[in-house]
Amino acid sequence: MKTNLTKSITIHSAYGVEVVNNNGTVWKIDPTINGYNNATKTVGIADCIYDIQYKNAKLLLHSLDKLTQEIDGKIHKKTIEENELYYSSQLPFNNWKKIDYEIIKKCPNWFIEDLLANHYNVFGLSSEYFKEKAF
Repeated sequence: MKTNLTKSITIHSAYGVEVVNNNGTVWKIDPTINGYNNATKTVGIADCIYDIQYKNAKLLLHSLDKLTQEIDGKIHKKTIEENELYYSSQLPFNNWKKIDYEIIKKCPNWFIEDLLANHYNVFGLSSEYFKEKAF
C-alpha cells in the first residue's frame, strides 16, 4: 500500500500521529492548525511535511513487523492479543509472520483503521521518513 508522503501524513494526522524533530521534541500532528504551536506541542500538516521532506523530523510510527513480535508469548498488539482467533478467520492471512503491505491492501477498512489508530506504518513509508515508536 505504498502512498506518497503528503497523503500518508494527512491520513495519519486524523489518528493523532506524532513527529519527533532532530532535537528530540515530540509534536502531535494537528490538521486544524498552521505552523507550530509551542503551548500545545502541535504542528500543522504543511510544516510537518516540509520538516520530514528536509529531514528535520520523522513520523513516530510502528513498523508492521511489530504486529508479529511476541512479548510474553503473545502477539503484542492489544486488539490482536484479545481477538486473535477472530482476526485469523476474518483477514486474508492466517500466518502473522507473513504480514506485508500487499496483504494489508486486501484487509477490510476496519482493520486498516485499527492499525492507523495504533500508529502503524500502514502505507509502507520509507524508513527515512519515520522513526519507530517504542511500545
